[in-house]
Amino acid sequence: MAEKTVTEFFGAGFTQTNNAFTIAKADLQTKLAAAGYTYTPGATDTAEELFVALVLLGLVEFSEASRAIDPATRNVVVVHDPTFNYSIVSENSRVYSRHDIEVRLLKETSVPMMSPDTYAN
Repeated sequence: MAEKTVTEFFGAGFTQTNNAFTIAKADLQTKLAAAGYTYTPGATDTAEELFVALVLLGLVEFSEASRAIDPATRNVVVVHDPTFNYSIVSENSRVYSRHDIEVRLLKETSVPMMSPDTYAN
């Protein structure tokens, strides 16, 4: 399986330049809805809401179930399904749902440090 392109991952409305990238919220909503997640885009989305939407997008696009093992694949990012790591926790007399999501980043390299540039083409 070849690496996903940025438009395959983020949607057809994705654009980028040297200085910025844009993810269309409608694409994000469509991709998450297809996987059973609810995201309602708004003009005042919170940082937490957008972060969770992007994490869930990663879960959908890089799940173990959605990838085939291919030795020719240069970059391998795998997000483990959070349903296996769900718990109820109590903190400061309040009860919370906790979802743990494990991300594994694999790259054939001799460089011991991880950085976004490690995953550049």
